[in-house]
Amino acid sequence: MKKLLLSFLFIAAAFTTQAQEAKPTKEQTVDYLTNVLNNYSIEGERESGPTTRKIKIDKIQFTDCGMNISIYSKSTFGPDYVEKLTSYAVNLKDVESLEISAEKYGNSTFYYLSFKCYNNKKLINSSIESEKIGGNSYNPSEQKQEKLSLLSIIIPVDSEEKIIQALNHHRKLCGAPEPIQF
Repeated sequence: MKKLLLSFLFIAAAFTTQAQEAKPTKEQTVDYLTNVLNNYSIEGERESGPTTRKIKIDKIQFTDCGMNISIYSKSTFGPDYVEKLTSYAVNLKDVESLEISAEKYGNSTFYYLSFKCYNNKKLINSSIESEKIGGNSYNPSEQKQEKLSLLSIIIPVDSEEKIIQALNHHRKLCGAPEPIQF
């Protein structure tokens, strides 16, 4: 009887440990990434004049193993400015590595997450949705669509490691190979 009770307790403990170590589902991972990144923005102003930059993740969506992201940017140079909304489509299976970088811009530091494709293949779709230069609008149909091998997006500095873990977990759930690290 004592052995039966010990066996039962051991099995119960094993199930409890397994339940605590369960990884998030793809849906939970997507919800986390969407909540952290959607509408995130940062602004900076250079000390050497009236030059400002604003970057905002306008919209981010995940479709199965794809990520669609729209990024709004505005740079001012005194009275002149460039305002742009660019959309990107990335299949997370095509991403070889994710890297964090930082750029000092006046009083602000912009943190970026870079998605790099395998063998620098141009697998990321990019298209300009709207563009204004000095108040003049340009028709998006006249804009060039490009294929890229690298995409960098802004991210909140306090969440950088969790974002990378979540994206790598999402990639793994999609069947992508482990990121190459040397």
